Amino acid sequence: QLLGGGDGSRSSEGGAGGDLPGATAGAAARTLGERFGALAVGGWRGERPESPGSRAGDGLQVRWERTREHIEATWFRLIIPAEICERIHSGPMAAISPQTLHSLDRHMRELSEFEAATTRLIQLWLQREAVVERIKGAHVLGINDGRLSELTADFSRLDRLGITVVREVGEWAHQFLHLIVDPTRLPAARAAAAGRRLRPIFVWGGRDVVERIHSDADFLARGDLQNLGRGAVVRTNIGQAVLPDADAIAAAAAAAA
Repeated sequence: QLLGGGDGSRSSEGGAGGDLPGATAGAAARTLGERFGALAVGGWRGERPESPGSRAGDGLQVRWERTREHIEATWFRLIIPAEICERIHSGPMAAISPQTLHSLDRHMRELSEFEAATTRLIQLWLQREAVVERIKGAHVLGINDGRLSELTADFSRLDRLGITVVREVGEWAHQFLHLIVDPTRLPAARAAAAGRRLRPIFVWGGRDVVERIHSDADFLARGDLQNLGRGAVVRTNIGQAVLPDADAIAAAAAAAA
């Protein structure tokens, strides 16, 4: 599991900046900056950075050392699994050569892509949260109310963002599985019992975002805006039950155990 990108400049449907008015998108971006300012450490701002070891005029050792330092700082920032770090330490970081510099540079590019993909997911989720809040705060008095068209547009945006998030979480989990899941952070018994069943999920506020999207869809289908974004729909032996937010978090934790 990982708390929860890549190209922040994309404006495709459902993408960063593509569905929200300027003011709302700006507020979401500010929130992202406040909550995840650490993602900007080391010069990363949402675009692929220049390779830290590629400055012209520097010798092999200088470039190798700079790349190593940048990788180790990125490991700490992204909480990369210990197994990956140990493998790089005992491999490319064990000796200075053109070949090991190439390997370190390739690993750094992969870390940058992982960070970009994660940042993109955070941006998409903040956009979706803003749309959910607008829907919950909407007041439409009748079919002739001009605000009805805005509400209908927000429902469409929410649907598109949900589809995009689910798709990109799946791609993120598949491409970066080895960078996300760290069995060493689990109790030994659980790690052994889980075996190969460990899979990454994108968590926000203690909830699996894919489960949250499914629950929100159920609430919308039944016209329950009060629980939208705050509860969970669970299947029982006799049908369905709605859990408030606190219970939903506890239930998710129990399921993970």
